[in-house]
Amino acid sequence: MSNYNLHDYYARRAKQEDFLSRAVYKLQEIEQRFRLFKTGQTVLELGAAPGSWTQYVLPKIGTKGDILSLDLQKNEVKADNLVTLIADILAGDLEQLIDKTRFKSCDVLLSDLAPKTTGIKLQNQIDSLELAHRSYELAQRYLRTNGNFVCKIFQSQEMEELTAKIKTSFDQIYLFRPKATRKNSTEIYIIGQGWMN
Repeated sequence: MSNYNLHDYYARRAKQEDFLSRAVYKLQEIEQRFRLFKTGQTVLELGAAPGSWTQYVLPKIGTKGDILSLDLQKNEVKADNLVTLIADILAGDLEQLIDKTRFKSCDVLLSDLAPKTTGIKLQNQIDSLELAHRSYELAQRYLRTNGNFVCKIFQSQEMEELTAKIKTSFDQIYLFRPKATRKNSTEIYIIGQGWMN
């Protein structure tokens, strides 16, 4: 019950529809707009807990698809084609941990990573930028040609440099703020389609 604020429309809806958090509706909006998923794809999901994005992706990719889920917390979803790692995205040995799994590359990289926020807006932006940079590094290592990329980031002037870098790697890049985003949040999603590297 702690994942839900029942005064919030999207939280109430998530509870009614048996999703683990309201965040699922952000991914749903992204998918409706950008059509990222196909049957049989391999997906690398960063910042997966409690698992509502995983719940949404599994039927999209079907039983022939695969998901590798990473988070500091446990992903509450269980499925035969889901492998979960409890790991720090910023850890130096993360790639070695991933490489020990059956996953060698992916068609879609999803990053819903967010820092532990403080009362200091600038620090939150810096921490979010670091996580987004790391997500892009992992895309460079694992994303297949023509793959798709979704990465949450807190808006700041500094994000422009990262966005410019990401733009060089994809056929198309977009900045998208889903309607399900909380009104007081500065988060936005970088969407990359058609990985070229």
